[in-house]
Amino acid sequence: MDNINEFSLLLKNIVVPEKTLFIGIGNILRTDDGVGSIIISSLKNKYGDCLPNKVKLLDAGINIENLLSQIINFGPKTVVFFDAIRPNNKFLDKEIVVLPKEKLQNTTFSTHNISLATTIEYLNFQINEKFNFQPEFYVVGIKVFNINFAQKISEKVLSYIKAILSEIEAWVNNIPY
Repeated sequence: MDNINEFSLLLKNIVVPEKTLFIGIGNILRTDDGVGSIIISSLKNKYGDCLPNKVKLLDAGINIENLLSQIINFGPKTVVFFDAIRPNNKFLDKEIVVLPKEKLQNTTFSTHNISLATTIEYLNFQINEKFNFQPEFYVVGIKVFNINFAQKISEKVLSYIKAILSEIEAWVNNIPY
C-alpha cells in the first residue's frame, strides 16, 4: 500500500515530547464509517494506559462536539483526526490521504454532518487563546466502501486499519519515555 507512506511521513514529523492527540471519528454501526473509532479502540486495547502522558487517544464517535473542552484543555501541539471519506469524494485518489487543515476548505468530506474544518477552526482559536500557540491539525481520511447499517467492516478497510496501526506502533516504539 503505497499511500501509507504519506501517513508514515506525518508521524515522523510529529515532535515528541510535545503533546499529541489522536482522535477517531465514526459510526461503528455503519460498517466502514466506523474506521476512525476502530483505530482508536484498537490503540486503546493495545496500549491501555501505557502511552506517554503527552500522547492521548480520544474516540469522538459521531459527536466531536462533545469532546471540544477535553481537547482544548489537553492543549495539544498536534491533532490527528482519523475519519472515513465517503465514496465518490474528490479526495479519493488514494486509499489513505493526509490532509492538513489548510486543505479542508470548510467542506464536509466525511460521512458526518459537522464540518471538520469548522471544528478545527474553533479548536485552533480556543487553544491559541488558552495556551498562546496554534496546533497543527491533520485529517487522515480513509477510503470506505460501505456505509450501510451493519457491523462487519470490509476487508479492504480492515487492511487500511492494520497498516495505520502498524505505523503508529512503530512511531510509539520510537518515543523516548
